[in-house]
Amino acid sequence: MKCKASQYNYITDLPDGSILIYNALTGTLSQVDHDEGDKVIELLADPENCELKEPWANALLDDLKKCGYLIDSRFDELEWLRTHHRMEKDGSNRLSLVIVPTFDCNFRCVYCFEKVRNIYMSSQVVAGIKQFIRRNIEEQGVKNIDIGWYGGESLLAKNTIYEISGSFSGINYSSSLFTNGYLLDSEVNDKIGDLGITEIQISLDGPRDVHDRRRFLRGGIPTYDVIKENIERIVRKWGNRVKVVIRANLDNDNIDSFEALLNDFERMKGKICFSYARTGDTERSQSRGIHCFDTESFGKKTDRFYDMIIERRFGEIKMPRRVFLACGADIANGYAIDPSGNVYKCMRTMEDPNSKLGVISPDGDLSIDYKELSKWYSQDVFEDAECRQCKYLPLCMGGCALAKMEEGRRVCYFKRTGLGIENRIKRFYAAQMAAARERSEGADK
Repeated sequence: MKCKASQYNYITDLPDGSILIYNALTGTLSQVDHDEGDKVIELLADPENCELKEPWANALLDDLKKCGYLIDSRFDELEWLRTHHRMEKDGSNRLSLVIVPTFDCNFRCVYCFEKVRNIYMSSQVVAGIKQFIRRNIEEQGVKNIDIGWYGGESLLAKNTIYEISGSFSGINYSSSLFTNGYLLDSEVNDKIGDLGITEIQISLDGPRDVHDRRRFLRGGIPTYDVIKENIERIVRKWGNRVKVVIRANLDNDNIDSFEALLNDFERMKGKICFSYARTGDTERSQSRGIHCFDTESFGKKTDRFYDMIIERRFGEIKMPRRVFLACGADIANGYAIDPSGNVYKCMRTMEDPNSKLGVISPDGDLSIDYKELSKWYSQDVFEDAECRQCKYLPLCMGGCALAKMEEGRRVCYFKRTGLGIENRIKRFYAAQMAAARERSEGADK
């Protein structure tokens, strides 16, 4: 069999002279000792003409094939990826929804870009959504449903969440709740299992003094202590059955307090996760004197936070994994629904009436504006010359389609975050080696 190197190989050096090879299509990661590293690089560079004189070379060649670093010269990786992308995109057995039951919010955050409006879902809209879901199950053969509950503040409309979540059974259903955490009281906590909630993301911008000057109730009432108590209650009742993610929105005002925030939750390490994101640069944040980072400087400023989270057991190192879709908006049955029953492809476009795909009627019918829908379907990552050549394509599938439409170009996830593939695979490998040493030392005792 004639071979060629996979176009999705990534090779990086380690301090001891050995190398790491990672393949983005198969997810395989291998460490190769220094004495074999040069030969591996030679084999991958020219597998057909490389002379295999050493006795171990044929075994090495077989290993490279098994791991997907070397492939059959007739195999078209790009077409394989394109085919699976289309199959996943057009699959009709999954319904992925973002539902915003209200635009209202009980917080007045200093940087918020959203317009707070006293708009809640009516009983007619709720009935339409329930029927829309039921028709997808009965008529389209949907077997898997995932819902993300957003706001405003989603829990201001908790009864809507209760009603829609309880309206179907006998299918694979899961949901995620995105909340400021203030209304996660005992009542909501007791219903989490019935609501199919498997993940809750809560925003905290620092320890008490920092958070309370940025994220407060109407009238400036502080919120930190209530939110922390609610998080502790969830962890006590649900443990690891519900993933709790605390997200910090960071800018120059609070970036130096991130470690202090971790300190506040030291007793919950191993039970909750932390993440961080760049505060959006808005007119509201500018008027409050908040200076936001650009993507490159943010990546440099926060690079050490990733290690900090892992070392303190507030997250785990995961290898980048292959995906066939960039996000839920890429799914044929992926929609975002606002409080009035208007339907969009992406939640971020809800402020733009021209981006509306249609409206769900009380009987669950959705008449789609196919001219608007075609804008999303025309964002084919495989028509982008840069993405077709990119070794990271299986990991991001071109990234955010909306960003492509807005900026006229695709925005690479790895370049945007500053956390490149080299750092990711090195950190993962180091963590695996450390775990292996711990197991070995434990066995020797």
